[in-house]
Amino acid sequence: MNAFYRRMSFHDVARRLYVQLVMLLLILFQFIQIQTHISAIDTFIPLIITALLIRFSMAELVFYAIKRRKVMVSVCSLVLVGLFIPHCFSMAVALGILLVASIFYPSRGIRNIVESPDEIFSLTSIPGQLVANYY
Repeated sequence: MNAFYRRMSFHDVARRLYVQLVMLLLILFQFIQIQTHISAIDTFIPLIITALLIRFSMAELVFYAIKRRKVMVSVCSLVLVGLFIPHCFSMAVALGILLVASIFYPSRGIRNIVESPDEIFSLTSIPGQLVANYY
C-alpha cells in the first residue's frame, strides 16, 4: 500500500490514471444499468455527473470535497438511503463508487507538502510520515 500512496502522492500521471479508471468503472456501471432497465430516466442524472467528472480537474475537486468529514458522512448516509429507493439505486451506486474512490485519493495536505521542495525530504526519509499525512 505504501507504493500506491507514494505513486499517488508524487506522480500526476498516477492520479490521472486513477481518475480515468474510476470514471471507466462508472461508465461501465451506467451502461449496464441502461441496458438492463426499461426506463433510462433513472440513470440520466448519474450519467450526466459521470460525463462532467471525466475532466480531471473537476473530478479532483469532487474528490477533495468528498474527503471532508461532514461531507463524507452525508454522502455515506445518502448512499445508504438511496440503495433502498428503487429510482435512486443507480445514483446511490455512483455516489458510493465516488465515495470509495475519494478515500484512496491523496489529501490536499499531502499534495501541498509534495509541491514544496523543502518538505519532500521529510516524507521520503521517514516511512510513516507519508501514510500519516495521506488522509
